Amino acid sequence: MSALPPNPAELEQAAACVERQPNAPALAAFAYDVLATWADGRSMFSGQKFMAERAARCGVNRENASTELGNVLVMLERGARASAEVALISAFAARGFSAAFDAANSGERRKLAERFVIQLDWLEAATDYRVTSYIERLLGQPAAQGLLDALYRAVLRDDTPDQAVDVGVRARNAARLTVLSRAHNDMAQNALRSLRRQAQDPATRALSEALSSGTEPESREIVLEGFRVRGVSRTPSRSLPVALLRWLSGFALLQALQRFLCFLVALRRELEVELRGEALRVRSRTLFMGRTLRSSEACYEVWRVTGAFRRARFALLRSVIGVIALSLGVLIGGYLVFDGSRGGAPLLLLLGAAVVAAGSSVDLALNVLLPARHARVDVQVDLRGARSLRLGRVEQADADRLLHALSLRLSR
Repeated sequence: MSALPPNPAELEQAAACVERQPNAPALAAFAYDVLATWADGRSMFSGQKFMAERAARCGVNRENASTELGNVLVMLERGARASAEVALISAFAARGFSAAFDAANSGERRKLAERFVIQLDWLEAATDYRVTSYIERLLGQPAAQGLLDALYRAVLRDDTPDQAVDVGVRARNAARLTVLSRAHNDMAQNALRSLRRQAQDPATRALSEALSSGTEPESREIVLEGFRVRGVSRTPSRSLPVALLRWLSGFALLQALQRFLCFLVALRRELEVELRGEALRVRSRTLFMGRTLRSSEACYEVWRVTGAFRRARFALLRSVIGVIALSLGVLIGGYLVFDGSRGGAPLLLLLGAAVVAAGSSVDLALNVLLPARHARVDVQVDLRGARSLRLGRVEQADADRLLHALSLRLSR
């Protein structure tokens, strides 16, 4: 390793080399894999066998690993000996994370970014690698936003009051705040402003205020990146007295019958909520057998949002049905197996085993296989002076991003 981390000129030279490299995707995946493995193990172990396995997995060999600044495979095998080599490996690792993030689905992206933040905590504190220096230069917009959002959540997760503060936690949060301050986009600056109010640690609040003091004043309008979610329209949740009145009057049953009839004739209403700047744009479409019958659009100011939440529909229904199926399968199947073994009836033995297996399969499918799919939830946004919006069948990751974006805007 080098005695000092790379300087700005070396970081710029490495970024330009990565952008010109023909074999950049394979080298980026290789560098990202090696650095992530080092960070997970908290050790910079190398060796030809270790590097050869990961190089072969990414399609890298000694010939195509050559760049204008040196051979990446050789650098990682023997260890980077100069700050320029450290800068080059850091640049390829940043590009590798961006490619992995883009290839992941919406449900995996958040976990990937949170894991990368933990890896960066060790890489940039214990080594000279500076992957975060390339957030704006080499990371695509989705990957950059995902990483910055993960940094913001990591600061809040590790934040503690003054009497319970840990020096190591405070140091990690200070490094994360520094990365946020170097990202010249509105998402990072709004995250700093939000941490200035939400952080419990006085040092975190003070550092957030110091790092955001050179940004645009809060009184000035800030243009934020847009974000949208789509789903099917559902009836908004109501207070308990209103809900009881609807069920007692039979109105809720009539609405359930209406939804069933609409399902039979392929009639549905879709909603799209887009958050752009300080405006909430709502688009709705009524579809009949895939054809649009009616469409509308409305726009509300963010300050009219009085609340927002996500909720999983019938969260315990799968567990209840699974437990009942497993219990009935064991009881009925066990009785048949016992009766068959006592009477010497092989058919009853087979039937009892089949009943037990069927009950276990239903429980396995409902409580293991179905939850393993992408989680979908309902999202409701309550508006002052307007009807609440409720979107169904929204992916949980998208719902969390919408709620987080709303919290950033409302916290200002």
